[in-house]
Amino acid sequence: MRGEVRDWKLVADLDKQLQMPQCIEVTALRPDIVLYSEGARVVYFTELTIPFEDALEDAFERKNLKYTEVASE
Repeated sequence: MRGEVRDWKLVADLDKQLQMPQCIEVTALRPDIVLYSEGARVVYFTELTIPFEDALEDAFERKNLKYTEVASE
């Protein structure tokens, strides 16, 4: 993943609210899982959602819009 960078870290909100790593820009967003590399300057957010079948597309759009601003930075 991303060449030879070997400093990948994974943090998740398994037993408590996720504390964003200090190297990531301050945001009010609280994703469920964050995979990041300071060396590669890359962050992947994962937001888990379990919608009803008929609301799947709406849930996707809602979550996509929620993270659009932070993804463009």
